[in-house]
Amino acid sequence: RRALDPATPAAVRAAVFAVAVLLAPLGEEIMHRATIFGGLVGAGAGVRSAAALSSLFFAALHLSMPHVPTLFFFALLLCALYRRGGLAASFGAHAAFNAANLALGFLVAPAAGAPG
Repeated sequence: RRALDPATPAAVRAAVFAVAVLLAPLGEEIMHRATIFGGLVGAGAGVRSAAALSSLFFAALHLSMPHVPTLFFFALLLCALYRRGGLAASFGAHAAFNAANLALGFLVAPAAGAPG
C-alpha cells in the first residue's frame, strides 16, 4: 500500500509496477497455467476439472477472501486463453489486468499521511 502513496519515490513505484505487471504475472502463469493446469490436462484430468482446480488454487494463494470469487473467474478466463493462445495469451491478459489494477491504485491512492 505504501508503494501507492504519492510520497513514495518514483523509482520505488516503478519497481513495484515492474514486479506486479511483469514478473508476478509471468511466474503465476508458468505455475498455474503451464504447470498445474497443463499438467493436470496432460495427466488425463478433464479440461473443466483442471481449470477449476488450478483456478481455485490461484485465487486462494492471493490470500484475499473478498477477492477469491473474482480471482477464481479471472483464472478460469486465463485458462481458456492459455488453451487458445498459449502462455503469451494468458500472460498478456494477466499483465494487462495487473497494470489496470495498479494504475487505478495509483490514481486513487490516499494522500500522503491520510489514514487508509
